[in-house]
Amino acid sequence: MPLAIKLFFIFAKIGFCSFGGFSMIPVIYDEMVTAGYMTSAEFVDIIAIAEMTPGSFAVNTATFVGIRTGGLLAGVLATCGNMVPSLTLCLLAVIFIERFRNNYWLQRALTGVRPVCVGLMAATAVLLFQENYFSAAGDFSFKSLVIGLASLYLLVGRKWGTIKVIGVAAVLGILLPTF
Repeated sequence: MPLAIKLFFIFAKIGFCSFGGFSMIPVIYDEMVTAGYMTSAEFVDIIAIAEMTPGSFAVNTATFVGIRTGGLLAGVLATCGNMVPSLTLCLLAVIFIERFRNNYWLQRALTGVRPVCVGLMAATAVLLFQENYFSAAGDFSFKSLVIGLASLYLLVGRKWGTIKVIGVAAVLGILLPTF
């Protein structure tokens, strides 16, 4: 089966099995890096690019992973595969929205799903921390720590916008020596 079609089905499966956004990262990582389609470093770069570009994180990630691994057609098919489950489920939800609005069992199920999403986001944070702050040899990167702390300060302490902080981080990445 051609890679572009494989990516369509992989991202359709990801779309059906995740709740979008950052909870998709561990699943995409498992499908792409563990399967050998890309390296961890490439994956981290794609996540950063997908986050800073306009649009849905899930769609951006599917598009960039598809293009990186199989070209433009693979990017289009990965994106379509990612969107098919959402569109299908949204259409079904619209049909039954009134019936499920106050359903006790649905409310209970959603209560169970929330902690899973938090756990997936925590696992993603650990994965990205390891990728960004430790080299392949296991050495800690103080340069990355300085950039991360500066970014955190600008985002939380100074309430700067994301685009400005990304720009400052890029400049720091270029100017700071590796230590």
